[in-house]
Amino acid sequence: MKWFGAGGILFPGLVWVVSAIGAFFTTGEKALESSGLISLGLFLAFLGYFNRISAKARHKASEKRKARNEFLPSALKEVVSLAVEVLPEADRELSLEDLRDIQWTIDQGLRAVDDWTNFTVIDQFQDSALRYQLYEIMYCLGTYQGIYTPNLNSYVSEAFRNTIEKSLTPKVLNFWKWETLWGKFSTDFDPVVKDNIMVTGFLLQGVMLYTANT
Repeated sequence: MKWFGAGGILFPGLVWVVSAIGAFFTTGEKALESSGLISLGLFLAFLGYFNRISAKARHKASEKRKARNEFLPSALKEVVSLAVEVLPEADRELSLEDLRDIQWTIDQGLRAVDDWTNFTVIDQFQDSALRYQLYEIMYCLGTYQGIYTPNLNSYVSEAFRNTIEKSLTPKVLNFWKWETLWGKFSTDFDPVVKDNIMVTGFLLQGVMLYTANT
């Protein structure tokens, strides 16, 4: 942690020095003569214990990798078997039901940045978080604009930009402050610096779609 000194050395060194001084004053004139052997025994016991745990974890991970490697080829075959032929260009129009869904999505994107009507607000740490709802709106708008209305910007692009801006508000990103505090013991709350793929990866895909379309 950066407040412990350069390279994190100061704090561990201080603990070592204080512990040594404390041990000197509390030991008295005579220490346990077999303490060296006891320390060695404890060290070997801990080493063996944690090595065993590590070995179990490696074996479990290896089995999981093997299962996944066996699953992927069959899953890909299933995906290929379910694929359908591309429709003729004349038959690629959206249905009325699809258009209603797109209309709803555009309306949601055009809402004010502080308007959360029709959004599900439960908690911001799991799959129900607002950020995922906003990212899905981006993906729908990007797909619609890029494939079906490539020449239409106007209100679709406005809804897209508004959704991107909305995804950067404190109500959406405030969860990272708590994740950083209890997960990293840090006060650097910047959500894109490190280890926040659940924002950077998803958001970047939405921004990429907007950039490609416009």
